[in-house]
Amino acid sequence: MALEQLLSPTYTHTDAYGALLHRAEWLRYTGGRAGRSTRIAFKDVSTRIEGDVAVVTGINELTGAGVRDVGDGAALVIRFTQVWTWKDGRWQREAFQATPVAQIAQFT
Repeated sequence: MALEQLLSPTYTHTDAYGALLHRAEWLRYTGGRAGRSTRIAFKDVSTRIEGDVAVVTGINELTGAGVRDVGDGAALVIRFTQVWTWKDGRWQREAFQATPVAQIAQFT
Protein backbone atom coordinates (compact mmCIF):
# COMPACT_ATOMS: atom_id res chain seq x y z
CA MET A 1 0.00 0.00 0.00
CA ALA A 2 1.39 3.41 -0.99
CA LEU A 3 0.27 5.09 2.23
CA GLU A 4 2.24 2.59 4.32
CA GLN A 5 5.39 3.49 2.38
CA LEU A 6 4.99 7.16 3.32
CA LEU A 7 4.98 6.49 7.07
CA SER A 8 7.97 5.72 9.25
CA PRO A 9 7.76 2.56 11.39
CA THR A 10 7.48 4.80 14.49
CA TYR A 11 4.85 7.20 13.06
CA THR A 12 2.48 8.97 15.45
CA HIS A 13 -0.65 10.93 14.55
CA THR A 14 -2.40 13.31 16.96
CA ASP A 15 -5.79 14.27 15.58
CA ALA A 16 -7.81 17.47 16.06
CA TYR A 17 -9.49 15.99 19.15
CA GLY A 18 -6.29 14.99 20.93
CA ALA A 19 -6.35 11.26 20.15
CA LEU A 20 -2.89 9.77 19.68
CA LEU A 21 -2.71 7.04 17.04
CA HIS A 22 0.38 4.98 16.32
CA ARG A 23 1.19 3.84 12.79
CA ALA A 24 -0.92 0.63 12.72
CA GLU A 25 -3.86 2.34 14.42
CA TRP A 26 -3.81 5.26 11.98
CA LEU A 27 -3.60 2.95 8.96
CA ARG A 28 -6.65 1.03 10.25
CA TYR A 29 -8.47 4.34 10.75
CA THR A 30 -7.71 5.52 7.21
CA GLY A 31 -8.79 2.15 5.79
CA GLY A 32 -12.15 2.58 7.52
CA ARG A 33 -12.76 5.89 5.72
CA ALA A 34 -13.26 4.25 2.32
CA GLY A 35 -16.28 5.59 0.47
CA ARG A 36 -16.41 8.97 2.18
CA SER A 37 -16.40 12.06 -0.01
CA THR A 38 -14.17 14.17 2.23
CA ARG A 39 -12.07 16.76 0.43
CA ILE A 40 -8.90 18.27 1.92
CA ALA A 41 -7.56 21.66 0.81
CA PHE A 42 -4.07 22.78 1.82
CA LYS A 43 -3.40 26.47 2.54
CA ASP A 44 -0.50 28.52 3.87
CA VAL A 45 1.87 25.56 3.61
CA SER A 46 5.46 26.16 4.70
CA THR A 47 8.36 23.69 4.74
CA ARG A 48 11.62 23.99 6.68
CA ILE A 49 14.41 21.47 6.18
CA GLU A 50 17.19 20.98 8.70
CA GLY A 51 19.50 18.15 7.73
CA ASP A 52 17.46 14.96 7.47
CA VAL A 53 14.33 16.46 9.04
CA ALA A 54 11.59 18.53 7.39
CA VAL A 55 8.87 20.35 9.29
CA VAL A 56 5.75 21.14 7.25
CA THR A 57 3.10 23.49 8.67
CA GLY A 58 -0.13 24.75 7.19
CA ILE A 59 -3.89 24.72 7.25
CA ASN A 60 -6.20 21.94 6.09
CA GLU A 61 -9.79 22.74 5.23
CA LEU A 62 -11.75 19.47 5.31
CA THR A 63 -15.16 19.52 3.63
CA GLY A 64 -17.73 17.10 2.28
CA ALA A 65 -19.60 14.22 3.82
CA GLY A 66 -17.82 12.20 6.44
CA VAL A 67 -15.24 14.62 7.80
CA ARG A 68 -15.78 13.55 11.42
CA ASP A 69 -17.91 10.45 10.89
CA VAL A 70 -20.01 8.93 8.12
CA GLY A 71 -23.14 10.98 8.82
CA ASP A 72 -21.47 14.32 9.53
CA GLY A 73 -21.37 16.93 6.78
CA ALA A 74 -19.86 19.79 8.79
CA ALA A 75 -16.54 21.23 7.68
CA LEU A 76 -13.43 21.21 9.84
CA VAL A 77 -10.40 23.49 9.63
CA ILE A 78 -7.15 22.48 11.29
CA ARG A 79 -3.68 23.92 11.58
CA PHE A 80 -1.22 21.07 11.16
CA THR A 81 2.40 20.25 11.77
CA GLN A 82 4.04 17.32 10.00
CA VAL A 83 7.54 16.03 10.69
CA TRP A 84 9.25 14.14 7.86
CA THR A 85 12.59 12.31 8.02
CA TRP A 86 14.95 11.39 5.18
CA LYS A 87 15.87 7.70 5.49
CA ASP A 88 17.09 5.16 2.96
CA GLY A 89 16.82 7.61 0.09
CA ARG A 90 13.22 8.74 0.69
CA TRP A 91 11.10 10.98 2.87
CA GLN A 92 8.82 9.37 5.46
CA ARG A 93 6.27 11.08 7.67
CA GLU A 94 7.29 10.65 11.29
CA ALA A 95 4.62 12.67 13.11
CA PHE A 96 1.43 14.66 12.54
CA GLN A 97 -0.31 17.07 14.93
CA ALA A 98 -3.66 18.79 14.25
CA THR A 99 -5.18 21.74 16.08
CA PRO A 100 -8.73 22.87 15.24
CA VAL A 101 -9.19 26.42 13.97
CA ALA A 102 -12.34 28.16 15.19
CA GLN A 103 -13.64 29.88 12.05
CA ILE A 104 -13.78 28.37 8.57
CA ALA A 105 -14.91 31.71 7.07
CA GLN A 106 -11.48 33.29 7.43
CA PHE A 107 -9.98 30.71 5.03
CA THR A 108 -12.53 30.64 2.24
